[in-house]
Amino acid sequence: MVVPLAACLGAPDPVVECGPDAVVREIALGRDHTCALLDDGSVWCWGLNDEGQLGDGSQTDSAVPVRATGLRGVTDIAVGQDHSCAVTGDGALWCWGSGSDGQLGGGVQVDAQPTPARVEGIAGVRDLALGDDYTCALHDGGVSCWGDNEDAQLGDGTRVDRTAPGPALELDGATAIAAGDAHACAILEDTTVACWGDNDLGQLGDGSTEDRLAPVAVESLTGAVALALGEGHTCALAGGEILCWGDNDRGQLGAPEPAQSSRPLPVALDGAATGIAGGLLHTCALMEDGSVSCWGGNDDAQLGTGEFDDRALPVKPALPPVAALFAGHAQTCAVDQQRQVACWGSNRAGQLGNALLLAYPSPRRVTSLDGAAGVASGPDHTCARHGGAVRCWGVGGHGQLGGGPGPSISTPRPVGDLDDPSRLALGERHSCATDADDALHCWGDNDAGQAAPGASDTEEPTRVGGIGESSISITAGDLHTCAVSGENDLWCWGSDELGQLGDGAQVKQPAEVAIASGAIAVAAGETHTCAVDTAGGLWCWGGNDRGQVGVGTISDSHAVPQQVILDEIEIAGIAAGEAFTCAVTVDGDVWCWGAGESGQLGNGSLEDSTMPVLIGGFRRVVSVAAGEAHACAIAANDIGGVGELWCWGRNDSGQLGNGTFESSSAPVRVPLGGVPVEVALGEQHTCAVVDVGEDGRQVYCWGSDVDGKLATGRVLYLTTPTGPLDVCRRDG
Repeated sequence: MVVPLAACLGAPDPVVECGPDAVVREIALGRDHTCALLDDGSVWCWGLNDEGQLGDGSQTDSAVPVRATGLRGVTDIAVGQDHSCAVTGDGALWCWGSGSDGQLGGGVQVDAQPTPARVEGIAGVRDLALGDDYTCALHDGGVSCWGDNEDAQLGDGTRVDRTAPGPALELDGATAIAAGDAHACAILEDTTVACWGDNDLGQLGDGSTEDRLAPVAVESLTGAVALALGEGHTCALAGGEILCWGDNDRGQLGAPEPAQSSRPLPVALDGAATGIAGGLLHTCALMEDGSVSCWGGNDDAQLGTGEFDDRALPVKPALPPVAALFAGHAQTCAVDQQRQVACWGSNRAGQLGNALLLAYPSPRRVTSLDGAAGVASGPDHTCARHGGAVRCWGVGGHGQLGGGPGPSISTPRPVGDLDDPSRLALGERHSCATDADDALHCWGDNDAGQAAPGASDTEEPTRVGGIGESSISITAGDLHTCAVSGENDLWCWGSDELGQLGDGAQVKQPAEVAIASGAIAVAAGETHTCAVDTAGGLWCWGGNDRGQVGVGTISDSHAVPQQVILDEIEIAGIAAGEAFTCAVTVDGDVWCWGAGESGQLGNGSLEDSTMPVLIGGFRRVVSVAAGEAHACAIAANDIGGVGELWCWGRNDSGQLGNGTFESSSAPVRVPLGGVPVEVALGEQHTCAVVDVGEDGRQVYCWGSDVDGKLATGRVLYLTTPTGPLDVCRRDG
């Protein structure tokens, strides 16, 4: 169906005017990005772009549509979790985005492919279905699949991944295909349905819960005309009915009971259905009277009812008569009979088009945090010490923002009853802070014991026992936490899979780490840890696959502390990134080692280094901080006072703060208009506390605003249908 959405808004070059061919023929929604096919055969995409899934040649997120490079005469599109594909009029297939499991079909595995590339070895493509990390195509020779095959989702009789289209599956005349998280289905010429892949929850509908390496028939189902597949459930439209099977823990089957079903069950609708669309945990039906009914998981408001509660029985979002439905992982769009589009659900990455910017390459003031005392970041969330409390924002799915698991938020929110916090440390899914007495409290994910060992509930800040009464330095890695007590004892707890706890025991409980003269500071990366002792010596341990321990090797791990080779240089401070480390000497020099592919070692190279390398160009650095693949340092200014912030490394989202999206292997200066006091780095964002003189302290953030990481206050979830979705700029 032709939907008059024009997706030329924000096209940088050339500006495409909204003429008669600048209307949308088809919309495809993935996890965090959306693509639109126009009547002129061009493809435009917007949202998350970390793997190049927008196809514009970059890996920069975009809140406005950008044109997929080099595509002409496209007739069909589909998107998966992090990849996209298109069919051109000659039946050729083109794919782009993440190819880590071979899902792009180019015969290789690539982390990111930001421009469309033709898939060889397949012709006459007539239908597409993209799953989590795999792709299926209906073509002249039948149905072929490629990519991740861990759950047999390729249907070729094996569990072996394929990086190129496999042989045609054993199907009797497929007419349409659909893909879920790790299972796929086809409608056959006789209107029956065959499915294959993951079946632990009965999502294949064959009466069993056994994975199927090849297609099997869905029991007692004929007349199928459309399919919608989720993470662990499947639904079909047949004879005006919607029938669903598989997992029902979130109401995906459209009824409160049973908990799951391996055979199709009818959904109790209030009339005949004419269309179906669904995501990972929800499904929506287009009814004969033009209304829409939705059911299932609702964590991201994808049911459109104005709330976040799951619904096991169908509910109706408020909409005018609808002509077509589209759905992604956790979002839904409807086209009304006047050809207007309204969407609802997750907008965390701007995938519903209701955002201004997703990336800010220059510092942006967070006015609600004026007067903040300090700031700390995990990969995707940030907390500030402000007004005598801890305030957090960003990703919240594991309770790291306090108050238990919940949606991401873009406005700083107070955490628990922590009064006058003195220090902060944030991991991937948990957060920690010391109170006014320097007692340590943590909250968030505790699966590895990384928040509060032995605690059953960490929804609110929980006191960490067994590490002394006070903590003078704290740090959090991916799945572990460390603290230095007031007596200079060093304790670590959580995951010890690669020896990151430093005691060689591989236990989750707090373990004392033996540092020669006691510790004064500690820093944790993803799977490694480093500490400075009271004599200025530097010790590191844990994961070492990129040389991040700094001992001249890349041995897998070191379960006990190793002294970093720095020729008796005295260390004053330490920072650990995902797989690299940086240290500040008492003389104000900065040394870095470990992973260097994004320039995060700051020495002008893109090579890893197992030994510390000196960064030049600084004047008396006083502190250093590290993110996933970038680092920043607070240094002296031209007249000798501390007053400059310099950053280097990866910059695909503007996280270096110098106004560009170009990565830099040498430090670049960040314009702040004040004296930097503290800086915190996440995976793709940076925040700093800045002293601006008479106006006191202010917080500035820059980089990626996906999930609200920059505290912009933007809308992350559209809880009710919002539109019209105008993605076309009409100049003049």
